[in-house]
Amino acid sequence: MASESSSRIRAFFEELSYRWLVPLAALTALAPWPAGAEPHLWEKFNMLADGQLTRPLDIFDVFFHGTALVLLLVKVALDLSTGSSESDT
Repeated sequence: MASESSSRIRAFFEELSYRWLVPLAALTALAPWPAGAEPHLWEKFNMLADGQLTRPLDIFDVFFHGTALVLLLVKVALDLSTGSSESDT
């Protein structure tokens, strides 16, 4: 059962394309920079470190702006652990 779920997770990450995931992660993680003083995700992490991340909208922002970045990091880690040298165009 556990190997079936892990194979589904691996299959999901294999289907994700770097072509779309890298720009999406960069755009959502850095938004609204350069218009804002600092990237929104960095602002939320600072709020979290200060213990001020309490409003539901701020918590949603962390998930919204960080999801693509987390997906990208997991995909890179899985590709490196399996030695995948497959180039994604």
